[in-house]
Amino acid sequence: MTTKHLTTVEVAEILRCSKYSVRRYVQRGLLPAVQIMPGTTYLIPADAVDALLAEHVQHPEPEAVELEPAGPLMFSPRNARSSAQAGRRRGRAA
Repeated sequence: MTTKHLTTVEVAEILRCSKYSVRRYVQRGLLPAVQIMPGTTYLIPADAVDALLAEHVQHPEPEAVELEPAGPLMFSPRNARSSAQAGRRRGRAA
C-alpha cells in the first residue's frame, strides 16, 4: 500500500496557512517530508497532516451558561395594541 503525499500548497490549503509556513513546519520537524531534488517542493504524507491536525486542533468543550430569569415585561400585548391604535388615530402608521 502506498502512502498518499501532498505538496506544500495542498497542505497549506488544508491547514489554512501559507506554503512558506508549511515549509517552516517541515524544516522544524513538525511535519515529515521528502524532497525529490534540492530546490523542489516537499512531498508530505497525508497521514502526517492528519496527525498534526488531530494533535494541535482544539475542540473546546461547550461552556455551561447560567441563565437569569427574565425581568418584567415592558408592556403587555393589550397595551401594545392600544398604543398602535392610538398612533393610527393620530395619523401615524404603526
